[in-house]
Amino acid sequence: MATFRTFLVLFSALCLARISMAVDLSEVPGTDSFSSDFQNPTVLALELGSNLVTGEVGQEPGSGTILGDGTDAGTDGDYFTIIVPAGHRLDQVFVNRYNDFGRGFAAYAVGEQFAPVQDLGGGNFFYPFADAALFSGATDFEPSPPEPLFIGGSVPVDPGDGGLNVDFLAAGSYSFLIQENQNQAVDYVFDFVVTEIPEPTAIMSVCILLLTSASLRRRSAFVAND
Repeated sequence: MATFRTFLVLFSALCLARISMAVDLSEVPGTDSFSSDFQNPTVLALELGSNLVTGEVGQEPGSGTILGDGTDAGTDGDYFTIIVPAGHRLDQVFVNRYNDFGRGFAAYAVGEQFAPVQDLGGGNFFYPFADAALFSGATDFEPSPPEPLFIGGSVPVDPGDGGLNVDFLAAGSYSFLIQENQNQAVDYVFDFVVTEIPEPTAIMSVCILLLTSASLRRRSAFVAND
């Protein structure tokens, strides 16, 4: 029994993600330091554990508009590229804060930038997002506890209900857009939670330990019966 308990401890240590201290990836206070250009996002290298992305989006009436090619002429949206390191994955994204009565829009695309918006004619545009989500700061996330934009281990609701249809994002680069749909400025805090993927060799070592333990127990039982 003691050997089995030891196995459980080792297996848990290998399979459960180690959590580090939160990494603060904040916009410079009082400035629009996050990119407003969909083809040149601000690059954010994520680390193991919580990565807090803090910024401000939105605009006062008449301060800026979204151009036809998708470029943000004001401060309506923040574009940034997250880099998930090798051997890790992005398991959770929480909206920790989206203040006041803001109505937010989030989207992501695989790669280091968003592709250009396609003009379909008749005032219709195609935005090449991998997925998108709507959420309301007033009704869903404030002042309630943090809510998931997506959370690993479950398939969230459809975009209209505030979730991205993804369980996790593997190692690589992803472009994100955080946008306010109303003519007002709002503060936001997103928590990008990165976990570590156990090495296959480590998992194999645990399996060997389990098989060896079982073999020793059978041998002990055989000797005792003799």
